[in-house]
Amino acid sequence: MRKLGTTFAFACLVCTGAALGTVAIAQEQKKAGEAKADRWEAWRPLVGTWEGSSEGKPGKGTVKLEISFVMNGRYLKLAGIADYKNDKGGEHHEDMGLVSFDRARSKFVFRQFHT
Repeated sequence: MRKLGTTFAFACLVCTGAALGTVAIAQEQKKAGEAKADRWEAWRPLVGTWEGSSEGKPGKGTVKLEISFVMNGRYLKLAGIADYKNDKGGEHHEDMGLVSFDRARSKFVFRQFHT
């Protein structure tokens, strides 16, 4: 497991930044006429389990983000859990997202779902 030294939101920002960088790389490769490249290359370092702590409005808590390829590598799945303890007993947050490559638009698309 890897440590996430900041809040859960930071992990989402990292993923978004990687997506933007990957799109730029894919567009450059397409323009250069290179052979079929690994469109997921820039995303691969993010795959794994990330854990850390968070502190904010809901209280102090723990966060966990699991990133993996699913469905024969066609989608990148991001699943996050955050548990906070506070005076009211605490809060539990879950989210899941899927990143896919839209060939028609030549862009990565991120769909995110929350509880």
